[in-house]
Formats: sequence, structure tokens, C-alpha cells
Amino acid sequence: MTDALTERQREVAGLVAEGLTNRQVAEQLGISKDGVKYHVTEILSRLGVSSRASVREALWGPPEGAPAQPTAQPASEPGEVDFAKHLLDAMRGSLLQRVLRIATATGVVEALRESPPASVMAIAGATGIDVRYARAILQSLAAHRVVSYRAATRQFRLAPPQRALLTPERPDSFLDLIDSTTPRDPADDRLIALIRAGEGVRLEAGMANEWENLIHILPRPAHGLAPAFRAAPGLAESLERGISVGEAGSGRGRLLIELARTYPRSRFTGYDLNPTAVRLSAADAQEADVGNCDFVEADVTQLPERHDLMLAFGMLHDTPNPGAIVEAVARIIAPGGLFVATEVAASSRLERNLGRPLMEVMYDLSLMHCVPHSVACGGDGLGALWGQEATRDLLAAAGLDVEVVRSQSDAFHNYFVATAGGRPAPN
Repeated sequence: MTDALTERQREVAGLVAEGLTNRQVAEQLGISKDGVKYHVTEILSRLGVSSRASVREALWGPPEGAPAQPTAQPASEPGEVDFAKHLLDAMRGSLLQRVLRIATATGVVEALRESPPASVMAIAGATGIDVRYARAILQSLAAHRVVSYRAATRQFRLAPPQRALLTPERPDSFLDLIDSTTPRDPADDRLIALIRAGEGVRLEAGMANEWENLIHILPRPAHGLAPAFRAAPGLAESLERGISVGEAGSGRGRLLIELARTYPRSRFTGYDLNPTAVRLSAADAQEADVGNCDFVEADVTQLPERHDLMLAFGMLHDTPNPGAIVEAVARIIAPGGLFVATEVAASSRLERNLGRPLMEVMYDLSLMHCVPHSVACGGDGLGALWGQEATRDLLAAAGLDVEVVRSQSDAFHNYFVATAGGRPAPN
């Protein structure tokens, strides 16, 4: 099992298995405490364990004579699992109310009531709204099972039970009840106005002044490059020796700052068109006393620099021209470079996502944030669930050889690990 670890990670894992703290490991190996913390996160992911206590058994097996461990642990308190489900259901229900209000106010529900099974284009024509918004609203309604979706014809249908409950003239209609009990979120009112006007809004402009919060919590998966390390043997060692790393759409920059702490011999540069993100990222890097990490307000497609490794975490679907980004990256990393991109772990085909856990939430957030941003930038409104097939095809069209990798510690993203023209990763 230790074959999955780098030489440095095997050293760290051995000391962790002996019971040493992060500080003690750092002192013994002569590396920073933050570096040890990052290595421990990668070790847990690669070994497929969830705690430091499990590292010893993963490396050396259970102690002699130890009893077999049960395969599942009961909830510590009665009803604990049910309460978690209750919270998730409440979140889904709250988002569904918001989506129904948006769909009703923009005429989508009425168009569905009065139509036979209809395509996105037909609903867009009947309502007069932009096809990008019509698609996003219909996808959310399908994910919530408000409408059914026929994959063969790409049509949406409001079934009789839903039609009855969403008809305002009927005494059993839920529309008035939903409208009167749903909190009036100003962001929804602004989104409805944007949809009616055929306009968008950039994330940094703030739908309900959320940008400062979004760039704190959304842009970077916390586990970083663990899947890429598995797909590209030698990458971790290259980072330890020192390579040049760039990130397109670096957002708040948390991934790069963490990587810069862990690999002080490598150089990291984050590129973003949003001055707010660049300013906050640079301040964070300065506060963290990280001298090998810079953040620049720049368009990646115009970069003259070359990098050994380029990253694009959760940003391709939001850009107005993802093809231009990928083509630029293929130029930036050639020859012999590596590109790692992440997107939501979903299919490009709606029917394959229906019924999967939390897909409703992802489609709703895409409608409320990603699509308005793309519309404002003149993009195609691809949405957060752009999908694995479309992403893979885009990378291949730029001449990149791509492998799709999943992480045990990240159920929400696909990792696309691509090399230029089949050349090996940096070494």
C-alpha cells in the first residue's frame, strides 16, 4: 500500500504511525509544520483511511491478536442519521421553493402547464427568456422531479399531479402558499429581473453581496492535488525539487498558498481577472509569509509565460470561452507539461444525473450563480454541471491526452489530468 506514497510521504507516515505529532514530525524531518499537515492530508487520501490512528494499521496491519473490527459503526445517538437526512431534505426543500418562485415569475411554469412535452428552445420561445436561463431553470425543475425529462427527444413535461398543484386558479394550488411562506431573498428578485431582461451579473459584482463569502468557501477543494499525484507519478517529487506552477482563475488562492507552503522550492502564480480576488489572495499570501506565491490580474489566454504545471479548479464552465483557455494552457505547458482541471462530477447528459445525491442542489446553485455569471461574460451558460464528456472532449480538441481521476475524499469533483501531446509529466 505504501507504493501509493512518495518517499517523503512514507517518511511522514512512518513517524505518524509511531504516534508523533505534526510538530514533532516537522522537527525530526526539518520541514514546516504546515508542510507536515499537507502531507498527512495526502497520506490519508492515498491510503484510503480517515484518521491518523488508522495510518499504523494501513502501513503495518492490525496489532497481533487484535479483534476484527466491525464493518460499520452504529450512530452514537438514536436518530442521528435521520436528523442528518432531515437537514438535507430541509435544504433541498428551501432551494426548491426558491426555484419554483423563479420559474413561476419568469413564466416557465405557465408555459409548461400550457404545453405538451417541450424542448428548451420551445419554452424559451414561449416565455421570451434567454435560452441559457430556460435550460438552467428546466434542469433544476427536472432534478427536483417537478418535471419529467425525455432524453430521446430532449423534452420536458409537467405531469398531471404537478400541473394541478401548480395551477393558480385551483383551490389545491401550492403557488400562493409557496410564495407566501418562502423568505423573500433579494438575490432571487434580482435574478428574476435579470432573466426577464436577458442580462447577467458577474460573480464578483455580488448576487446579494455574496462574492466575498463565495471566494472564501467555494473555489478550491481542500485536498489539493492528491488525485493528480496518483495519475502522474513523479509530480510530487518534481514539486519538491522545484517547478513553475500557474493557476487559471485562482479565486481566493487558498490552494496555491497551501502548495507554496508545502513545496518552498517551487514557484506558484495565480491568474484571475477579478481584482477583488487578486487583492484578497495577495493579502493572504503576505499574511501567511509565503514568498514563493504571487497573484496577478491577467487573462490566461494572453500569457507569454511557460509553466511546468497549470491548474484550473472549477472555473472552465464559468468562462465565456473555455476552449480558448484550454488551448492557451496547452501552449503554456508544452513541451512535457501537465494540466490538472476539476469540474463537478456529473455527466453532460441530464438524464444520467437525475436521482443522484445532491444533484438538485448543484443544479440550483448553477442557476443562481454560474449561469448569470456566464451570461454577463457573454458565455454559453454551460453551468456547473457541464459534465465529464464535454470537458474531456474540450481537452482532447486542444491536443491534450486526458485521464479522468476521482478522489475518495472528494465526491463532488472529477479531476482531469492532461499532458501535452502524450508527453510525460514534469520530472
